[in-house]
Amino acid sequence: MTALGRSLPWLRDKLRQGHPLPKDRWVEKVHGSGEIHPFHWRDKKLERRSLLALTEPTARRSDKHRAMRIAQCLPSHRCESTACYYCKHLYWTEVRGKAASASAGLRRSEMSFLTIIFGAADLGIPQVEQMIEDSLPVLARELKWKRGIKLIGRVELDYLLPGHTLDRDKRRTFAKLGAPTEGDVPLLVPHLHAVVFHPRIARYPLRLRLCRRFPGYKRVTMKRLYSNRTIEENLDRLVRYPLKFFPPDHKAGTASNAELRFGHRANEELGGLHGTLHVEFGV
Repeated sequence: MTALGRSLPWLRDKLRQGHPLPKDRWVEKVHGSGEIHPFHWRDKKLERRSLLALTEPTARRSDKHRAMRIAQCLPSHRCESTACYYCKHLYWTEVRGKAASASAGLRRSEMSFLTIIFGAADLGIPQVEQMIEDSLPVLARELKWKRGIKLIGRVELDYLLPGHTLDRDKRRTFAKLGAPTEGDVPLLVPHLHAVVFHPRIARYPLRLRLCRRFPGYKRVTMKRLYSNRTIEENLDRLVRYPLKFFPPDHKAGTASNAELRFGHRANEELGGLHGTLHVEFGV
């Protein structure tokens, strides 16, 4: 029996019985038994759900290997997976530090939360990658409009399963993009969530330029920071927002393990935490 074959039953038993993994013990040793951040338990629960799907007997061998890397993630060999609750926290810490540096000396009105929908693909990972590669240079050129504009963010992949229902706004947006709107086919929707730092530049003209480059109904949204939170609280939330990675759901209920594996594979094949999906300009 291979090392993988010997390890998988051990891992599945740990997951089914709710026992801690080696990484859990290390994290508790360093941080204590409490929450690392406000979404600690949610992310940990989602990780375990992904690991069960990735270790299922019908999963690809590459999925099983990936599950073992996530389960055995330690300081000496980080997995850097989008499913790993602790690697996501380390990534957030790094990006949050960059956001703090970029925001130094700026007023609240000189920072914005930006969302751009790049497209919608009928489950083609190469198609999604092409959408991202086509969109990012366009965005980079527009950010050079005025000196000092900076952006840091992440492309999130919404995975819409067959039977999904789009609201009226999304139907109009998808129709303009030439994407299916009836919910009869699965879709991957790459969209950027980012914090934009625009010193001495008004929000509206920058938003107008981006809307012209990314035409379509509500394809671009650019919002002010939340007034009921401090700048620090805003940056905390906005940097963490695209790290949700909620499992896909549809009208029939919870996604199947095969659907969970595909959603995970799409994120990993695009580079995990530090690959294509991470976006920064001028930072």
